[in-house]
Amino acid sequence: MRDLFQTAVDAIAKWGPWLLVLLMAMSLVRLWHLWRKNRSLTPKASVSSLLKSSWFSWLIVSGIGLWLLKIQLAPLTSSLTTLQAIRGEPVPDLSFRRVSDDALHHVREFEGKVVLLNLWATYCPPCIQEMPTLSRLQAAYKDRGLVVVTLSDEPRERLQHFLKKHPIEVLSGYTPSFEWLKIENFRPITRIIDRDGILRKHFIGKSDYEGFEAHIKPYL
Repeated sequence: MRDLFQTAVDAIAKWGPWLLVLLMAMSLVRLWHLWRKNRSLTPKASVSSLLKSSWFSWLIVSGIGLWLLKIQLAPLTSSLTTLQAIRGEPVPDLSFRRVSDDALHHVREFEGKVVLLNLWATYCPPCIQEMPTLSRLQAAYKDRGLVVVTLSDEPRERLQHFLKKHPIEVLSGYTPSFEWLKIENFRPITRIIDRDGILRKHFIGKSDYEGFEAHIKPYL
């Protein structure tokens, strides 16, 4: 179910704007033909006929959808398109600092291990809810080569305060930005990186233990 959902979201991010533009163009053409057909009517009757047409409704729907995908959700759709493009390719290196000791790390230093990279934030309830799950996953599969990295773009002090109240047994890091992913406040986003540093999976939203497990097992 998770894979089906993510496939649908990826398809919408990639093809949704084009399909909406096509629907908008079709609606405009049909409305133009309808207007030509009703030119003999009074202006008021002609306008009323256009407004009552189902094609006018489709024009509104496609316009709203295009506005959502290209403006409101632009950072998310852009990031998903980027992730789709590099799936099966080496992940661009990402540097971050560990929350606990401020030590500098790079994602590529974990080559040889399977990395579950979880982008989260302290203001994101689904992120917080899945933290114990990530900790449990790390404990269960550490000896088989799994490294769970939770990464936030929030200040270190805020993360330290949060982790003091909610300790978890994963590598917790922070970074000023996610650099090549412009996701703004859309969280959580998880990436699965295999032992060769290749991006194998990505998905948005909260997942349960079985869901995470199913994603990492093929690469352990």
